[in-house]
Amino acid sequence: MCGILGYISKKTIDTELFKVSLNTMTHRGPDGFGIWHNKDKNIVFGHRRLSVIDLTEQSGQPMKTADEKYIITFNGEIYNFKELREELKKMGHQFISSGDTEVVLHAWKEWGKHALDKLEGMFAFAIYDVDQKKIFAARDRAGEKPFYYTCKNHTFSFASELKALVKLYNESPKINHASMNCLLGMGYVPGNQSILKDFQKLLPGNFIEYNIEKETVLSSSYWSLPFFQNSSATSNQLVQELDTLMLHSVSHQLQADVKTGILLSGGLDSSLITSYAAQIKSDINTFTITFPGFNNANEAFHAKVIADYFGTNHTEIEADKADPEILLILAKQFDEPIADTSIVPTYLLSSAVKKHCTVALGGDGGDELFGGYQRYQQWNNMQHRYAGVPRIVRTAFSEIAKRVLPIGFKGKYYLQQLGSDFNNSIPLTDSLMNEKERKLLTGGFLNPFSTETFKRGLMDGGVDISDRAMRFDFHSYMTDDILVKSDRSSMLASLEVRAPFLDKKIIEFAFSRIPTNLKVNISEKKILLKILAKNKLPANFDFQRKQGFVPPMEHWLKEKKWDNFLKENLLMTKDSWWNINYIEHLWKGQQRGRFNKRRLFALLMIELWRKEYSAQL
Repeated sequence: MCGILGYISKKTIDTELFKVSLNTMTHRGPDGFGIWHNKDKNIVFGHRRLSVIDLTEQSGQPMKTADEKYIITFNGEIYNFKELREELKKMGHQFISSGDTEVVLHAWKEWGKHALDKLEGMFAFAIYDVDQKKIFAARDRAGEKPFYYTCKNHTFSFASELKALVKLYNESPKINHASMNCLLGMGYVPGNQSILKDFQKLLPGNFIEYNIEKETVLSSSYWSLPFFQNSSATSNQLVQELDTLMLHSVSHQLQADVKTGILLSGGLDSSLITSYAAQIKSDINTFTITFPGFNNANEAFHAKVIADYFGTNHTEIEADKADPEILLILAKQFDEPIADTSIVPTYLLSSAVKKHCTVALGGDGGDELFGGYQRYQQWNNMQHRYAGVPRIVRTAFSEIAKRVLPIGFKGKYYLQQLGSDFNNSIPLTDSLMNEKERKLLTGGFLNPFSTETFKRGLMDGGVDISDRAMRFDFHSYMTDDILVKSDRSSMLASLEVRAPFLDKKIIEFAFSRIPTNLKVNISEKKILLKILAKNKLPANFDFQRKQGFVPPMEHWLKEKKWDNFLKENLLMTKDSWWNINYIEHLWKGQQRGRFNKRRLFALLMIELWRKEYSAQL
């Protein structure tokens, strides 16, 4: 895993500033550093390397073809690179390395943009075509690897992390108000937006072409999520297909020239991955994090059941009692603020696991592909329960709840969703703060708008409410929250995390082959996955358990040091963007038992991020 950076201009580029910008991502690539530029020094590519495949200098980057017509800077892993290399060899291509970067470069030389159809893995890369005077860049299908870019002031630049671009332009960044609205409503910045004005993200499954002479950027999709195709396959046949796909994916993702491990929570997803790894290798390392004194956040018992059953080399990592100062580190690392409190244990786990290995397999994607979230059940239940109630009546109750019930009141979010169109859409109500609450919080500097229209644009159909919800989460929540959390937290520790569930063939199988009644219903989740697991996991495995990866945040907030930290950074900030009285209202509500911890955490992370990046309104 690596960090990439590129800058294209009409003028000579300050290479010293470029180096400084590239080194803001040293954590992504502590093992190597490389810069390439053309003779005029107006096109510069940079790379920070985390060595995983082919540890020699032959796989150093940026890399160029022998004829020097193509130059690449690449971040990610291509799991089928060995097969592609053999195919290219038969076509006359010669290789000097044993890594995957050179395979991507030659695949591009042979097939152009059609090479993307052949790549299986997680990636974000850019290639400079010298003859065409174009920059071609692409991002993987699920969005596991980040890619930010901007085209302004007669320049084009891109990077793995937003902080590198901010440093590169060396100017005070300004907030994108639409993105801030989404962040305060949804808890993350979705889609191709970024939190900063003039910067944006390349969408997953998309590529862009930058014409250097015309200074134009064209974006296009090379892959889209398939729709369900009715078939006569039985559940047993589907289980057999999934079994084959999972074995293939885990086998490919265990490939590395460094030590590998598995992030084992003891839940269904990570336990299944462990079962396949044990089928492939005899020497498997598994890791679990525990929070001493907080049984509801302790996964050690469940993980040990799996570790003992498969005979893994298991390590229980006892998390240090987190000090609030850890949020200063995370605010800097997360280029865009996020409301997900599990960034704390994810970073703690990544830091600890890095001491034992460089690559770890995790269970990301299992919930979105196979129906693992409780809200899928809840929305099925709501659709069934209120089928006979006219929507105009339900909407009236929803509006009353929005206006009357205090923020954080138990059940308010549920009631706000009553007015949803369950037959054609999904509940699109903001889970963090609604428009009224955002208006009270911002005191006027932000013009709150409904995010429902924006979120509706991220939907792409579906056969029923569950399918629509999973497709939406795949495109939005998974990409812009779950995978961002995983990438930023792990890369800060220089740990590469891989996701076997996000193999291209498994994604396409899950959405095109499995009917939703084999994923989720009112009473059950991950139905097909559990059928598969019953033949692979121990008899005493708890199939009903669903433990989110969350720290004991509500307990920490009651501690004096966290209380003081929050007050100092939220309630005593003289130049705050927020209505301090409203934040005090949220804090007092949390103390009285309301559910405001995620809102307080989000506001705290935004405030720490604002100071770190010197962001302006």
